[in-house]
Amino acid sequence: MNEDKREYIDLGSSSWVCTDGLGRIIDPTKYPGTRDRKVGIFYFIWHDHRPEQPVIDHTRSYYEGGIEKVKADSLTVPMGYLQYWAEPYFGYYRSDDPWVLRKHAAMLTEAGIDFIFLDVTNTLTYPETYNMIFRVWSEMRAEGSPTPDVMFITNTQAAETVMKLYDDLYGPGRYSDMWVYHDGKPLILMPEADVPKLPDHVRDFFTIRYSWAYTKGPAGEWYTHAGGKNCWPWADMYPQEPGRDGAGNIEQMIVMCGFWVNGSYGTNAGRSYSGGRQPDNETPGDLGFGISETSAGDGRAFKEQAERALECDPPLMLITGWNEWTAGRWGSWKNGSNPANGQTIANSYKVVPGDGYNDCYFVDNFNGEFSRDLEPVKGLFNDNYYCQLVDVVRRYKGAERGTPVYGCVKMQIDDGDPSEWDCVGPEYRDAPFDTYKRDWPGSGGNLRYVNSSGRNDLVAMKVCADRQYLYFYCRCRDTITAPSGDNWMNLFINSDCNLRNGWYGFDYIINRHQSGGNASIEVPVDNEWRFEQIGEAVLRVTDNILELKVPRALVRVKNTFDFKWADNSVDDGDIMKFYDRGDTAPDGRFCYRCILSEDNK
Repeated sequence: MNEDKREYIDLGSSSWVCTDGLGRIIDPTKYPGTRDRKVGIFYFIWHDHRPEQPVIDHTRSYYEGGIEKVKADSLTVPMGYLQYWAEPYFGYYRSDDPWVLRKHAAMLTEAGIDFIFLDVTNTLTYPETYNMIFRVWSEMRAEGSPTPDVMFITNTQAAETVMKLYDDLYGPGRYSDMWVYHDGKPLILMPEADVPKLPDHVRDFFTIRYSWAYTKGPAGEWYTHAGGKNCWPWADMYPQEPGRDGAGNIEQMIVMCGFWVNGSYGTNAGRSYSGGRQPDNETPGDLGFGISETSAGDGRAFKEQAERALECDPPLMLITGWNEWTAGRWGSWKNGSNPANGQTIANSYKVVPGDGYNDCYFVDNFNGEFSRDLEPVKGLFNDNYYCQLVDVVRRYKGAERGTPVYGCVKMQIDDGDPSEWDCVGPEYRDAPFDTYKRDWPGSGGNLRYVNSSGRNDLVAMKVCADRQYLYFYCRCRDTITAPSGDNWMNLFINSDCNLRNGWYGFDYIINRHQSGGNASIEVPVDNEWRFEQIGEAVLRVTDNILELKVPRALVRVKNTFDFKWADNSVDDGDIMKFYDRGDTAPDGRFCYRCILSEDNK
């Protein structure tokens, strides 16, 4: 779908393994081999800087003072002001924060996402923001890291919106290597009725697919009148209808992880919706905050929609969505009418014009249950949905199998010459330049986010073994810093690929402490972030390379085991810090899988 011919670092991320907070396992042996499928995800760029207004966070308000505080806080800002359903894990960020954009590019690429489609459905195109995305992601590509490609979805005054994009971006040919192409042309999504309003040369420039939400009943007439031809829904209830090309062939299907808090399209549905039913709130009138802490994190709606798409197996899957996070509070117009009159909000109250808070309505997001973001959240279900996204994409696109260790067996790491590793493989890779420093305003109030924890930039890892020792190699982009703290250049080992023992499955942590040229070997106590030292490994640092020689009598691994490197990252037992503190290889909860060959066992 793209004309970019540059070669990028092959991270082999589909071979990485992890287990999420619910114990769901992501293991390449579960999935088919890789195949030609593409995945795009709905991406939002409206989180801008509003220093004059505070952040309104419904989940935070609920924990501070219950339902009444949620209602009271919602009313402290003007109608239409965007309110957060919860705090994103990376904070209340601005959409143009380069540090966040780098994190998003890495997370989405590692999940197998091929492109993002930017929401410009409300006439605003946010050129400063999308230009920042193109600039930052272009920098990453120049550094050797792959990123998703970029396209747009329009709706209100779509022809005018497309012309803005054409004049600023497409016409001048800027960042053409990052556009999404379909049928040989840049792809754009817009309503069918607006297509004739485009000048001929612009209409001919694009491959156009008609797009809006829902495919059934009166609201789905945009889809049904065309028989689905040239239609790509960005939202639909189960069972979703496929998007088709002009000849009626299936080419796309949408997968959603949540729906609408206000009962749009005939149902009051959240993340727990499945089997045609939304579960009752745990307490009548609790606005769904009860199940936000329970079933909302299970991914039921996401699972059901993904199963439907996997069954249909179209060439392309669209997913809604990544980072919406906010919705405006609306109410009656000046003439007293209310377009949401009679709608049920969060399975809790009906909209009644002029009736205090009951006059208010939210269209899309409201809390953990009634929301549709896959980006990790602070608290609640953390990164469950990101891990589920990885699983869905791998089931659809397939996954690489790990390569057994090959090359030299016995290492002489004491000689200070790491060149003997040149014949060892495979090389486990991490993206370079991901120790980027953060210093950027947040999206509301006087927030500013600073993160300078990036230190040693991990780029390449190797493993080999003989009957007595395991040998580990870690190469950084620059000279490795002097030891500092107990989270300096740590190696985590899951010796049996089992989550149920150790700290989040890790049975050994090596190099939390150093003594006399050796690194500590420690085991978690009671599977918690408390450790007991059981011995030492030989440690050698040569410029930008760190080597470890680990006695197998102390670190007992199976023929297949998982491992992870981290520098200046987790130091308190909070595994989520693997996403944003220091550098880890691989990122987040992921681990590399080592398969020892016969020579290494």
